[in-house]
Amino acid sequence: MAKRLKNRSWSKRLATSSISSPGLETYLGIADTSQLEGALKLLIDDLNYLNASDRGFMKLSVTAGGITTDWEYVNSVTSEMFVSTVKNTISI
Repeated sequence: MAKRLKNRSWSKRLATSSISSPGLETYLGIADTSQLEGALKLLIDDLNYLNASDRGFMKLSVTAGGITTDWEYVNSVTSEMFVSTVKNTISI
């Protein structure tokens, strides 16, 4: 979510849930989160990305020139062996 001052962004909010979070589908008792994701994107103007079903983490790369955020998701949260995949990247 960006805060604007004279049409210029001066802040961004980046967030992720815990890698071991049960997820929205567990709390809401739904199997498919795609409709929920679509509805939330319509309701929240500044929401640029939402993945409510996969588990993973957010990796920030911070330099003097900017910030790059990768959302990496893992194929297992119960095994010591896992594969991670970057599913979204945002550069600020």
